[in-house]
Amino acid sequence: FSGPVSASVSGNLTGPQLSELSGNFVVEAAASELFDVPIQDSRLEMTFRDGEGNVDGIARFDTGTTTLSGVLSPFGDNPTYDLIAESSGFNVSPFLDRVESNLVGNIRVTGSGFALNSIEAIVTSNLSKSTINNLNFDRSRIDASILNGEIVLTGNIISGNGRLDLAATGVVGEFFDYRVEDLQLS
Repeated sequence: FSGPVSASVSGNLTGPQLSELSGNFVVEAAASELFDVPIQDSRLEMTFRDGEGNVDGIARFDTGTTTLSGVLSPFGDNPTYDLIAESSGFNVSPFLDRVESNLVGNIRVTGSGFALNSIEAIVTSNLSKSTINNLNFDRSRIDASILNGEIVLTGNIISGNGRLDLAATGVVGEFFDYRVEDLQLS
C-alpha cells in the first residue's frame, strides 16, 4: 500500500492444524491506495470449513469495480483453487508502464499447487467491449494451461477492424524464465 489505510480485520478461526481450519475471516478497508491506485473501498471475506475456504471479495476503484469469488484449499499437501475475478472498467496503467486500458470481463484460475515446478493450472480470460491503448475490441479470450512446467497459450482478439488469433507454448523456469517455442498469428 502507498498511503494511509483505514482497515478492520476480524475473524474466528479454529482447528488443530491449518488443513483442518474452520471459521470466518474478514478484511475491510476504506479509501486507500495500492500501487498508487486509489481504492474507494474493499472487502474480502473467507469462510473456512475443514481447511477449504470460500472466498468473496470486492474492490471499488474510480474507474470501476472488481470482484473475487471462489473456493480454495491452500493448506493441504496439494493446495487447490478455483477463483474468478470479474472487472468492469479496470485500468492496468499503474502496473504496466505506458499501457492505458478499460477492461471489462473476467479471469478464472483453476488448479493445484503453487510451486512453479509442480503447478497444474488452467487460466481463462474473457474480455468484452474493452480498450488497451488505442485498440478497441469487441471481445477477447485467452486460455492458458500450465502442466509439468510447460505453458500452452491460445486465444483471440476480435474487433471491428479484424481478428487476431494466437497460439504459443513455453517452459516455466524457477524464476518465470520462459522460452516461446511456437507463436502463430493470423
